[in-house]
Amino acid sequence: MEVEVEVLDVTEDEARALLLSIDPLAALAEQQEQIHARLLELAPPVPEELRAAWRAEAEAALAAVQETPKTGVDAVPAQFLILVTCKNEAQQAELLEKFRGDGLDCKALLS
Repeated sequence: MEVEVEVLDVTEDEARALLLSIDPLAALAEQQEQIHARLLELAPPVPEELRAAWRAEAEAALAAVQETPKTGVDAVPAQFLILVTCKNEAQQAELLEKFRGDGLDCKALLS
């Protein structure tokens, strides 16, 4: 199957404009940016006192998060494990009994 491809001689900016005119999602994003810019023009400026309060609250929240004891993956101590594949259940039971007799903490798994 042959595909015919046309090559256009355009600049990078022209190519971007062509792609934006073809891609509706990109065009929508551009419209959203324009709306956002217009809203920023229309909205009253935020007083510096309010900005300072927001900044102080964000810094306090960040400090609280950093002081909180770690939980989840970071709180789990490292373990060093060995997985032994057995040829059958009898060998698994035999090795489990042997390792426990040697004082090792072990358990049987089945996959």
